Amino acid sequence: MIQKTLPALACLMLAAIALPAQNTQLCQGAYYTEEQGAQKLAKVQAPINTFIKWRAHADSIKRQLRAGMEMTIPPEKTPLNPKYRNKQTFDGYTVEAVIFESLPGFYVTGNLYRPTAAAAPKSLAAIVCPHGHWDQPEDYGRFRADMQYRCASFAKMGAVVFSIDMIGYGESQQLDHEYRNGVAIQTWNMMRSIDFLLSLPEADPERVAVTGASGGGTQTFLATALDDRIKVSIPVVQVSAHFFGGCMCESGMPIHRTGDKVFSNAEIAEKTGQRTHPMSSFLFYSTCTGCTAREKTSRMHTSVAKATTMARTRDWQRTTFSQNTWG
Repeated sequence: MIQKTLPALACLMLAAIALPAQNTQLCQGAYYTEEQGAQKLAKVQAPINTFIKWRAHADSIKRQLRAGMEMTIPPEKTPLNPKYRNKQTFDGYTVEAVIFESLPGFYVTGNLYRPTAAAAPKSLAAIVCPHGHWDQPEDYGRFRADMQYRCASFAKMGAVVFSIDMIGYGESQQLDHEYRNGVAIQTWNMMRSIDFLLSLPEADPERVAVTGASGGGTQTFLATALDDRIKVSIPVVQVSAHFFGGCMCESGMPIHRTGDKVFSNAEIAEKTGQRTHPMSSFLFYSTCTGCTAREKTSRMHTSVAKATTMARTRDWQRTTFSQNTWG
């Protein structure tokens, strides 16, 4: 597990990503009522009746996200320096623990899933799978059963898959999860995870996808809004017109608002346009009304994972980079 220490250069770069957000500009939790969210979305959609108008609106959202994350000028993409450990082979796929540096001295941790069959160069889709928020240490993050079923299934179907730890979860312990600019850091880590996958010779840069649920859904649509390499995006649960995310890693920075202009999560997800999988497109125009909608989308995500699972054994368990310390 990474200790909570950072080289001086990484500290400076992390600090440069974001300054403490002004509370008056934050949109958090149930910022609107469901009725207000629906009215706001309808008002925004009405005048956007041409591609040119949609493109202008999408560009304004992208500018707001970058400004809110203090990433108008993104950090330099420095060498990833990946390390691999504890590779295990199962029926049709392999899994191994990986670390790499999204910034000098700041590590991203996760598991890499690959098919066991030999793959030609640029022949496999590349998928990043972020996880959501769970409060049970023995059953959360990238080690949850549904996360591992999903990633293993994608690998068995012919993809290279990276399941990434959120900061403060799993082996990513250099920063607390409630770190004030966590939304910027996690978005950057998602983009660097794509860099990592595309550094593998078998990964196809024209078939990049991201998918996650809850907090992982937030990471999915934020990364998709800022990274045009993503061709398929399936955010689950968090695409709402009234709920803006309840964690610092989702709404702890002013990414949704500048002055009186507010962009909801549904608008951010809409920005991805045709790059988004139709499976979740119904969510874009939904206010995620009450618990029923959230329960339906959660069940949808779980059923997708189960439907594509080819092996139901618990042979995956926990593949970590190391048990206690980093070598």
